[in-house]
Amino acid sequence: MVTKPALYAIVSGLVTLWENGSSYRLESETVFQVDSDSEKGRIMHKTAIVFGLLLIGNGVYGYTGGEVASVTALIPAFVGAVILLCGIGAGLKPGRTNMVLMHIAALVGLLGTLAAGGRLISTLSKEDANRFSQLNLGIMAGLCAGFLFLCFQSFRAAGRARRAAAADAEADGS
Repeated sequence: MVTKPALYAIVSGLVTLWENGSSYRLESETVFQVDSDSEKGRIMHKTAIVFGLLLIGNGVYGYTGGEVASVTALIPAFVGAVILLCGIGAGLKPGRTNMVLMHIAALVGLLGTLAAGGRLISTLSKEDANRFSQLNLGIMAGLCAGFLFLCFQSFRAAGRARRAAAADAEADGS
């Protein structure tokens, strides 16, 4: 079982792997801190790329490592491909397109969490359940939930920054 500090270390390691000079903390209100103003808001697309690749790996492993090769084992790969493409697109198109693509990626993460979690819960009560598929469902649900959590934290931080900028502009204009 993964403990909270271990999960935080894994997530912060993924984030700092892709962005030098950034930090990720859950204990305080600071979610992402980037040194350069031009780089603010540019971390989540890299996080989407990482989680997309992890989900694609999970789907490929489920397809190749199972007893029977089934297309449904590739569902995590399909979800990961959508998140990956949204992350790549958000990196190429900053601004409003970035925001739209990251919201689409968050929606796909939510759907992936609900689908994998619901399927996992329904298979837990079966006596003859396939433990390999349960493990893959658990990994998919965990990855999607972790990505969704990071999206919520990023969206909250962006909203706070937007409100602070508007308050500063209003104070300067008065």
